[in-house]
Amino acid sequence: MLVLVTVADADTATGLIERLVGEVDAEQVRFEPEHRQVCVELKREPDRNLGLILNAVESWLGDGGRPPAKVEIDGRSYSLGSRALGGVA
Repeated sequence: MLVLVTVADADTATGLIERLVGEVDAEQVRFEPEHRQVCVELKREPDRNLGLILNAVESWLGDGGRPPAKVEIDGRSYSLGSRALGGVA
C-alpha cells in the first residue's frame, strides 16, 4: 500500500516524516520534492498502519495549525484536516 501526503515544502515534510517514523511500522518513508509529497510504503499490517498514518497526519496538522492536506491512498485522493478543522472530507 502506498500513501502520499502533499506538504508545503521540505521543512514541513521533515516534521511529518519524523512523526511517521516514530509512530508507523512502514517499509519506507521518504520525501519527493518534485511533487512535495511525503511517501509512506506499507507492506506489513497495512490496515493497522494506515490508521496510524491517518492519526499521525491529523495530529501533525492540528499541532501546527496547518490547513487540510491532500492524502492519496493507493491512487485514491482525500482531504484530511485536523480534528479541530473537521477531519476527513
